[in-house]
Amino acid sequence: MKKFFLCSIVAISLMGGIGVPSVAMAASNEEMNMVEQSKEEEVATREFLAMQDQITSVLQIEDGHYVYNKDDVRNIVYSFDFDKLNQQLDLNYTKETFYNIAIESIDQTKFKENKFTTYNTNPYNKNDFQEGWNYYRSWQDHNTAKTSIKNMYDAADVLTAGAGIGGIVGIFSSGPLAPFVGIMAGVSGLTALYFQNMARNTEYKNNYSGIVLEVNKFTAVYDVWSQSEYKG
Repeated sequence: MKKFFLCSIVAISLMGGIGVPSVAMAASNEEMNMVEQSKEEEVATREFLAMQDQITSVLQIEDGHYVYNKDDVRNIVYSFDFDKLNQQLDLNYTKETFYNIAIESIDQTKFKENKFTTYNTNPYNKNDFQEGWNYYRSWQDHNTAKTSIKNMYDAADVLTAGAGIGGIVGIFSSGPLAPFVGIMAGVSGLTALYFQNMARNTEYKNNYSGIVLEVNKFTAVYDVWSQSEYKG
């Protein structure tokens, strides 16, 4: 994963290479504003993502599958401080549980050929979906992204009204955000602010080319690009 809009389990923020703007959209990904996330939480989240990047670095893709040495993954996972992560982000991982989850996800991930399901008249505006061991990635054309943005705002309204995660699952399950339902249901503490900022960031990036939305499986950290700027 690349630059991320950081949504901690508590809330979300925009900083350095990962984050989400508070209310107004920042002029660029380098202009950051903290939102309800302490320095300790920020550091813990960055370290968790960096550990995942280390795992990704020892994986090769051949014939649509990851090829790797389990000892490499184990060494990375068992060198990570999960006690600190759990304390800062209210998670409950052990070295063993995360290792098993990671291995299962790595082994089950299958990559398809780069064939997009829908094309418009320009070289962008593609609709497709891809899953990696630690992320979901969705390409959406301009109009599909507008539907996603509406769903994000609707999710924020549901949470503002005091409804639970079930209402969000209902909103997302029949639309373009359906692949992300499992993440949203599995991460506790997502707020109305999280979905408001996700909507604003997606709206900001949804130009003539459509968008690419990527969400981390383990934290709901996300990033969004216009398709014209996405480098793959």
